[in-house]
Amino acid sequence: MQSMTDAQAGEAMKMSGLNRTEAHNAEFLEKARAEAYRIAIAHKRRFVAIDDIRRWADKNGLRPEQAAWGAVFKRCHKPGYKFILRYYKKSTYPSNRSRAVGVWQLQRIHGAVAV
Repeated sequence: MQSMTDAQAGEAMKMSGLNRTEAHNAEFLEKARAEAYRIAIAHKRRFVAIDDIRRWADKNGLRPEQAAWGAVFKRCHKPGYKFILRYYKKSTYPSNRSRAVGVWQLQRIHGAVAV
């Protein structure tokens, strides 16, 4: 039997952590992903960043555990769509201290029905 490489082991650990985060934050992630989808659809080029979701969460009094923020764009709540990381920008969200955050673009998966 062949053992996993370090990269494969690291990927397995990452997925395990993501699955735990999603299990513990399922309700928040469902709402956050729906909002990310809504924002992306409203944007001409279908872009959205985590700053947009943080502002929405603050406005709605939602306070997930810290790890949940990183899971928002890992999956899309809408079947046939996914978020693709396009570039990074400085965060405008104060507690992020101007760190780089990803800007994601909503894309239809080949064969899915367009919105």
